Amino acid sequence: MAFFKHLLIKKNLLNNNAFIWNSEKKTINPIQKINTINLDLIVCVERHKKTLLENTRNFSIGNFTNNALLWGARGNGKSTLIKSVFVTLSSKYNNLKLIQLLLYNPLTIKCQVILIPYAK
Repeated sequence: MAFFKHLLIKKNLLNNNAFIWNSEKKTINPIQKINTINLDLIVCVERHKKTLLENTRNFSIGNFTNNALLWGARGNGKSTLIKSVFVTLSSKYNNLKLIQLLLYNPLTIKCQVILIPYAK
C-alpha cells in the first residue's frame, strides 16, 4: 500500500506545481488555482519584493540562495507576497513548487506557505 501511495504522490508532484499539506490527515493535495494578486499590485515593500523575487529566481535555477523568513502580524500579506512571487516565476521555472502547510494545533489552525525546488 505504501508503494502505491508513493507513486500517487510522485505523480502529483510531476503533474502539479502547488499543493496543500494537511498535517492532521497527513495528506498532500494539489491546488488547481492559486488565489493571489499580481505582484505589481503589492506596494510599499519594493525592496523586499525585489530581494525575494531575485532570491527565488536563483533558488529555482539551482544557484546559491539565502533562506527567506517573512514575519509580521497576521494579515500583512506575507503569504500573498510569496504566492505572487511563485505565480510570477512558476510559468518560466517549472521545477518550482509551492506547498501550503495547514498545521493543526488544539488552539489554532496555522497556515504557512513554503517554496521548494523539485527535480524531475
